[in-house]
Amino acid sequence: MYDITLYGLTGSTYLRTVQMVCLHKQLSFEIKPLEFRSASHRELHPFLRMPVMQHNGTRLFETLAICSYLEDLVPEPVLLPAEPIRKALTLQWVSAYIDYLCPALIRAKPEDETQAWPESTNNCLAILDETLAHQPFLAGDFPSLADLLLSPAIDYALGGHGFDDKLAKHPHLVAWWQKASACAIFEQAA
Repeated sequence: MYDITLYGLTGSTYLRTVQMVCLHKQLSFEIKPLEFRSASHRELHPFLRMPVMQHNGTRLFETLAICSYLEDLVPEPVLLPAEPIRKALTLQWVSAYIDYLCPALIRAKPEDETQAWPESTNNCLAILDETLAHQPFLAGDFPSLADLLLSPAIDYALGGHGFDDKLAKHPHLVAWWQKASACAIFEQAA
């Protein structure tokens, strides 16, 4: 039994990713809400972000660090491969998610119908579609941490004005999304 506590707010795509990793690895966990941007939040995460994980007296913040720790704690099933090229491809897409995809899918989401998605969103969807035209998952023939980062972001973006139409123009990304959203752990972490 693993005594894992996750701190975050419902709706956080990064918290959802960590939940999916825990579920994928059959790790039990509890979620405790944060008092966002409070002193107690700053005590958990110095940059006032989420999620934060507490396990065996150790506190970790930042999704990649948490997921890497969980991968080492329970190596199977693999989400961050040890094989150099597979690991590099996974980390390539994790980095691309953090640097480019998250801003284009999460932070750029229009607040109402008077706003539009930026061109960077179209560019990111086209890059994802081209990648997925040649392989079933972002890092190759296997689902990885990169897919677990992207799927909550696509789910979040789908609520944005006009995103469904943008996504529909990318058939390989749509096929990937259908697989990702049909996964039981995706639904359990909602």
